[in-house]
Amino acid sequence: MPYLTASKLTKTIAGQQELVNLVDEKAEIDGSFDPLEENGQNVNRVMMCVDFALPLFNANVESTKFTKFYCDQILPNYYAIGTLKEGSTLQYHALKQLAELSTHCGKLENPSLHVVQIFDKLKHFMPLPPEDADLEKMPNLDLTSVECLLYAFHRLARQCPDFLTADPAVLKDFRARLTYFSIGVCGCKRSLEKHSGKKLNEDQQKIAPALFENISSLINDLYYTVPIYECKIQLSFKSLTKKIQLSPEKSSVPQKRHTPIHFESSNGSAPKNARPSKGEGIKLYAPPSGKFSNNFQSYGETTLHAIHSCVTQEARETHCSPASSQEGFETTGSSSYIAD
Repeated sequence: MPYLTASKLTKTIAGQQELVNLVDEKAEIDGSFDPLEENGQNVNRVMMCVDFALPLFNANVESTKFTKFYCDQILPNYYAIGTLKEGSTLQYHALKQLAELSTHCGKLENPSLHVVQIFDKLKHFMPLPPEDADLEKMPNLDLTSVECLLYAFHRLARQCPDFLTADPAVLKDFRARLTYFSIGVCGCKRSLEKHSGKKLNEDQQKIAPALFENISSLINDLYYTVPIYECKIQLSFKSLTKKIQLSPEKSSVPQKRHTPIHFESSNGSAPKNARPSKGEGIKLYAPPSGKFSNNFQSYGETTLHAIHSCVTQEARETHCSPASSQEGFETTGSSSYIAD
């Protein structure tokens, strides 16, 4: 899988889908799941395969099948996974994977059947306030686990918006948990600001503010009388990871063919086109032809006959012969006529 995920297959949607199908087959998520079988190797195999598949999911390659598996198989066996070697680490990693998988989960046939599994685990990490609660002494809060579960619930419960409102008692209980946990988040935030930089490394200093902000935004949406699912957040631990970028797919539209460049001049440079002169390209007048040509010829003969008559009349008035006067008319530069 490392070689395949580093190949060019990850650069196209079709290639990503093929790799996801391969991960699905290797993880064996269609079969029964027992976390204690083979000394926990089932859990390691599934989580390792999902780690390879997570960067491949997007709006075009959905994670619906994996999300359903985590809701129906991993969460019900959450406490059994904790009994394995490094069980707490596996539990935490499973919740992170569930949150990431829910980001690109598609349409679920029965969303409430899967959402209830998340809701039950969420109540475990968000306790009810005691009757004599001292708000200055809060229990230990697993903020990262709550962020993962709240985010997954927020992403999937929008497909069944009546999940919380169908039973008023359920909504009242959940709002009490949200209120109590929100007070604890505010206390942690003030403590972090007071002791900033003393106990946290650079990565933790970047993640902690985003963690508090994400939880507050999710709680605000769910605290409405009718819960809404509008806020868009980025998981705090995802800010340190990179997403695979797709290569632009080749367009099926044919490209315009460019005119080739020819180097025909002696010095190796392309010949420059001469600038056209002002009168170049203007068509010369051509006399009409066809049925209009006869009229044009008769018009020309009539005009010449009229000119000849005028010259003859003028010659008579000046006592010149028509032949002489015509000769003088046709002579270029002549200013007088030949006497009779």
